[in-house]
Amino acid sequence: MFYQEYKPSKELADYIECYWLFKCPADQMATQELIIPGGRVEIMINLGTPVSFVSSTGRSFEFKTNMYVLGQRNTFFTTNFQPGNYMWGIRFRPAFFFTVCKLPTSQLLNEAVPANEIFKTINTSELGEKLINEGSHCVHELEAFLKRILYIANTPEVVIHQTLALIKGTHQHTSLFEFCAENKLYYKKMERQFLQCAGYTPKEFLNVRRFYHAVRLMYRSDRSLTDICHHLGFYDQSHFIKDFKVYTSLSPLQFKKREYQMPRLIASSANV
Repeated sequence: MFYQEYKPSKELADYIECYWLFKCPADQMATQELIIPGGRVEIMINLGTPVSFVSSTGRSFEFKTNMYVLGQRNTFFTTNFQPGNYMWGIRFRPAFFFTVCKLPTSQLLNEAVPANEIFKTINTSELGEKLINEGSHCVHELEAFLKRILYIANTPEVVIHQTLALIKGTHQHTSLFEFCAENKLYYKKMERQFLQCAGYTPKEFLNVRRFYHAVRLMYRSDRSLTDICHHLGFYDQSHFIKDFKVYTSLSPLQFKKREYQMPRLIASSANV
């Protein structure tokens, strides 16, 4: 399979983590992959053969030749990549899909919906037609589309930025309550704001990002699983394994042995 990421322009770098291109060559065998949660929403434009995603609860989402929104997740999806798969994607930074959508992001948790159900005044099929002719113009077309749908007024409030920065720099739940106390914030009020922008409660988001950080360390460092467990503040190995199974259905060791390609490629990204 072929997967490549592209950096956004400086103008959109605060909102977008990266753009990506995925292809499955015609001569490649079908492969089953695990799509792990990372706390972000993505727009996917499918230009090739249909792709089906199945959630951990058994819900199936089929992406035909169209544009879709894959919401933030607190569980895993599975998919079978087939010869002829060809997709472009826009990966938003956590809490920043809110800037292009008038709906609360919480409504997208573990969902995948046609983009025209969200961007009702935009002809979403036009972008797919422009991307068919692959070339250096594709990222330009993605950015032009984003600038059309961006709601600057929906930029998350300062407290959301501060909470995101806090969670990025720590892995402990107690720090959230300390942050609220130091800044004279009511946790419940912050939780409502965070749900609207990021689609998770701060606690849920912290758990998802701690898991995601564990996966990144598994692929990008030579740390042992025991060392990763202690570094990220899990109580013990049992706690680490239990949390890891929530997001993959596998223990960390089982996950590593499966040698999934998509989690490795995405979690190893320099754009995270």
